Amino acid sequence: MNDIIKLIKSIIIEMDMEAYIVGGYIRDKLMNPKNSASDLDIAFQGDFEKILDELRKRKIKVSSIKKDSSVYRITVNGYCADISKIKGKNINEDLSKRDFTVNAIALDIKNNKIVDPFDGRVHIKRRILQVIDEKSFEDDAVRILRGIRFYIKYGMHFNGYTEEYIRKHSKNIMKFPRDRVLDEIIHIIHEDENGVFFEVMDQYMILKNILPYMEELKTVGKCKHHLVDAFTHMNTAYHVFKDMKKKYLKVKNINIEEFNKDIGVYNELDYLAFAIFTHDIGKYVSYKKEGQKISFKGHDEKGLEIIEKVCDELKFPNDGKKIVCSVVKNHMYPLMLFKLKEDERKQEEYEFFNKFDQYVPHIIVASFCDVYATTIYIDENNEKDRFTSFISELVVKYREFINLKKIKYIDGNDLIDMGFRGNDIGNILNELNKMLYIEGSKTKKEQQDFVLRMKDKL
Repeated sequence: MNDIIKLIKSIIIEMDMEAYIVGGYIRDKLMNPKNSASDLDIAFQGDFEKILDELRKRKIKVSSIKKDSSVYRITVNGYCADISKIKGKNINEDLSKRDFTVNAIALDIKNNKIVDPFDGRVHIKRRILQVIDEKSFEDDAVRILRGIRFYIKYGMHFNGYTEEYIRKHSKNIMKFPRDRVLDEIIHIIHEDENGVFFEVMDQYMILKNILPYMEELKTVGKCKHHLVDAFTHMNTAYHVFKDMKKKYLKVKNINIEEFNKDIGVYNELDYLAFAIFTHDIGKYVSYKKEGQKISFKGHDEKGLEIIEKVCDELKFPNDGKKIVCSVVKNHMYPLMLFKLKEDERKQEEYEFFNKFDQYVPHIIVASFCDVYATTIYIDENNEKDRFTSFISELVVKYREFINLKKIKYIDGNDLIDMGFRGNDIGNILNELNKMLYIEGSKTKKEQQDFVLRMKDKL
């Protein structure tokens, strides 16, 4: 980064222009000089086209990062910076258009002086998040979510009138581009080490404007199985997942780091965290009370209907949507297996693994978080420990299912050679897999005999 700053300084001195470091780089360095801030943004005052021409003359790679945008990215010795023209007549006017005072600080590169017209340094020191003015949220209510991200990431707090503006304008968040809303949500979940995101969002009356039934879920959920309302339970399950991520809570055979990989622009762990919070989103619409009996039958189906619409509205990438929908629809499945008698369980396990395949690990983790969050409050039959052991064993069994191909000697080509055609091939392979999972490894001759017996039944 220093190479870029030195380069820009030499250019603006030579061309008698002004340039300023703005945004997160300055904020993070002022919070802690040891921070290895990676986002470098530089705003120029003067003829911006001349700056671009000079950079290109010096063989610096310059590329536009957005269509119809005046923001460009330069690369120097492997480091990147985004450059643009200041917005307004001068740097003070540019800073006045930003969101929070802690983000409205600049460094005059030529003179090495801080420009701080809104006391952002004082607010950084006091850990205060103060909006520059109400118009900031009027113009872009998604900035509220950015404030929540700083609140959680840096342990900051909103001042009084910023809180008022948040509550006033949070109802408008979904009027702005939904992909930006999703981007902030996923990034906040990623930063949310202590699992406070959803309760903070609820505290500031934001969550109900993004996810449906959040207020209603606080009114249902208590029954013989749950001592708390559905919203509290969902939030507790999210806490459990965050504790697993931090390794405060460990389950044998579950390695949360297996989910720590990027799927497109987001991390799989963050999709799973969102899914775990929303797993019971269908409980309010499925709530029934007959006399003293309360039930939520079909809340998984109703939850799927709701969460599919949520994912579409928020512009979830397809891979992320599949994870979320699979968890919401099927989070009860492992508990159903757990309640079966031992001699009934093996075949149902196979059906579970075969049906949901790559999403089985997500469903297993979500189911554990769900049951653990329940048994924190009520556990008369010591179900927490027994279910934890069951989940640990279920993970091992899923691995056995994945490894079936290592003990299977017959494939689709073999079945064609044996005279099978069309759908019969898939059906036979499924029955062969099921037999191997339930009964264990067989010789090639035993597998061939099994297939021939199946052929006689067709």
